Amino acid sequence: FLGATVMGLPTETLGTFLFAQKLALRCCLSRDLWGRCFSSSEGLFWAQSTATLAAVLQLGYHTHFVAWSSSSLFTCALMVHAVIFLMLTALFARLLTKDGQRSWASCCASVTTLGLFIVWGISGACRWSTTTRGTPLQWFTRMILEDERHLQLALLQWPAILLLVIGAIQAAAQRSEVLTGKKTTQHERAVVKVLFRKAFHVLAILLFIPPILGGQVAFLSLAFAVAAILFVILEAFRVSQTPWIAHVLDSFVAQYLDSRENTGRGDLVVTHLYLLLGCALPIWLEPPLEQQIGIMLQSQLDKGQHVLRLTAGVLAVGVGDACAAAFGVRFGRVRWPQSHRTVEGSMAFV
Repeated sequence: FLGATVMGLPTETLGTFLFAQKLALRCCLSRDLWGRCFSSSEGLFWAQSTATLAAVLQLGYHTHFVAWSSSSLFTCALMVHAVIFLMLTALFARLLTKDGQRSWASCCASVTTLGLFIVWGISGACRWSTTTRGTPLQWFTRMILEDERHLQLALLQWPAILLLVIGAIQAAAQRSEVLTGKKTTQHERAVVKVLFRKAFHVLAILLFIPPILGGQVAFLSLAFAVAAILFVILEAFRVSQTPWIAHVLDSFVAQYLDSRENTGRGDLVVTHLYLLLGCALPIWLEPPLEQQIGIMLQSQLDKGQHVLRLTAGVLAVGVGDACAAAFGVRFGRVRWPQSHRTVEGSMAFV
């Protein structure tokens, strides 16, 4: 009642938020579902995010999504299906009691979720954008095909960058004497692992900065959502030990993990997802420039500030965090209280 009065939210929206928050927090901190994967702050973050998504969608449904863009609605729908996938994975893991069967829980969940998404994409059930003609899948197809730069980005530029950079990082890691040698100390290996892991931040810069500067922000925003869901699905496959897939993923991620992440214990590996979300959030939250100013012709200062806000995530997470980690593990001496991070690394971030 207090939230509905102070914030001006409908009672149904506030109730949806509180119910989703309680359910998500219970799931995130449950040792039966995820083991020792989330800290209290991480569990609270995911619970708040899930509850906010549920409340926003309930409020949008109440207003028939009148003020929503098709891109925002489609992105939120993708996020909802990601939550459904995780819930179904946990459900199938409970239903498939035998060890051999439980490894297929994520596959069963992914097939079921894909079916639900196709039904929604064809029918536009639960209300689709009133300003867009056609079904959600028709809009998605037009979104990709309407601009040849989108096809070039998705089919040529991004795959080429991924293959070249990941291949280079993988080759360097396999040839590293520190990682492969038996005479190196644990500290030396930890330092090199951090440096290799932060090399993926360079990959994020190469992937995301060109579309922002090239004016393909709407397509990049949608691509962020798709990539986040793919990360969630692959991680669920890895944790569930899905045949033919989990072994390959375990072998790849184990090269770059530190002592805080233990795949043998069943921990989730979500650092790559945090990197993606850190780069994506400013783009998801920043409205289009025309919507902010109200006119088509803006000053160069307005455009510069707009681009700076869009790249804030890449600069903070892709550049700042990488510099802080690389400088901190090599030159850091003074640690912050009750933390493994160093003052020197924090200065490098700034």
